[in-house]
Amino acid sequence: MQHLKKYSIYYLLGLLNLIYILIRLPDFYRPLWSDELISIRTTNVNPLNNPLYDGVSTNLPLFYYFIKIFSFFFTGENLRITSLIFSIVILNLFLYRYLKEKNNYYLIASVLITFSPIQIYYSTELRTYMFTQLLLIIQFYFLVDYLNKKKINYFFWAITIFLSLISHYTSYIFVFSVGLYLIFKEKKLSEALLKAFIFPSILGFLVLISVSGNYGFSDSTERSILNLNFERFTIFNLKENFLRLIEVVTIYYNFGLHYYRLDELFTSLFKKSMYFFFLIPVIWIFLKSKFQNQILNLTATILTLCLFFAILFDLSGFIAFAGRYIFPFNFLYILFISIVLNEFLKIKKIYFLLLLMIFIISYNLYNTCLFHQLNIYKGNEDPQGRIIQNCFK
Repeated sequence: MQHLKKYSIYYLLGLLNLIYILIRLPDFYRPLWSDELISIRTTNVNPLNNPLYDGVSTNLPLFYYFIKIFSFFFTGENLRITSLIFSIVILNLFLYRYLKEKNNYYLIASVLITFSPIQIYYSTELRTYMFTQLLLIIQFYFLVDYLNKKKINYFFWAITIFLSLISHYTSYIFVFSVGLYLIFKEKKLSEALLKAFIFPSILGFLVLISVSGNYGFSDSTERSILNLNFERFTIFNLKENFLRLIEVVTIYYNFGLHYYRLDELFTSLFKKSMYFFFLIPVIWIFLKSKFQNQILNLTATILTLCLFFAILFDLSGFIAFAGRYIFPFNFLYILFISIVLNEFLKIKKIYFLLLLMIFIISYNLYNTCLFHQLNIYKGNEDPQGRIIQNCFK
């Protein structure tokens, strides 16, 4: 009996891993779509001929080297195992922090990540976003340990920063936000900390310049959002982008863009009502903390900075303010919600369980839709950025 008690937490975490995988299996063999087919096309590139890139996509190269390695063992939809493995590592990173620090919010975050539809979708998509998220989470843990005055490996932190910067443009937003936070937070930055940010940032920027010099890459960016279109950078876009910000943080971060192409009126109203009532206790808990909860303030601040720069870059024409581009730091939102839920757990368990069940039930409404063949080619109009905005017309 004592043996069971001693290892019961590990049995529970093992069960969570099993549920995590089983929930993703129905979505694993959905048809590959255009961006995933581009990812597969990179397996034909010989990295020995061109160690940086061969112009098959507008994305940065690191993730595609992993695909190249996995392509020796898997083909077609089975290559999605690449993203799935990275996503499982993410789950267990949160579980490891729970075991290490005994903070319940890491366990709550693990549950939300397990059932989160947007996490489900990207963990079974053959693109770089899940891998980039993994690298950003590792950086975030370094940041938390640094602020808690714990001994950290600055060299490994620098390597993680560099790897993220050659994985996706989102990483530049995250690294810049963290760097800015540290400049204002710390009175004096140590030499080791400066090196951990400056050197990998310079190297990452040089790789970006080298990749963008590739003819195939530069040719494709001329027709994409990455063309410095400053026409949208006007004061008249403030309302539009504020509404897009609300939509992405609430709807897209939890339910995914394409869910709304299958959504019924009841589930749509249910989700919107849920967020309306959920925001009230979230604001109350945040204010009640009197800004003394360090991890709550940290996640809220870094998330706010990331979203601010994401909108700024979108208006400048660098990258689109879309769910897929800001998904890698979605974990900050989940962690923030988990900390809030943990505060309810301290106040009264019934409030915590009620809010947690609302999340899980609404998530499962999404998963039910997956069984009815989620087809991302469905519909000609992309509703992202217009769902909430249409309510004001």
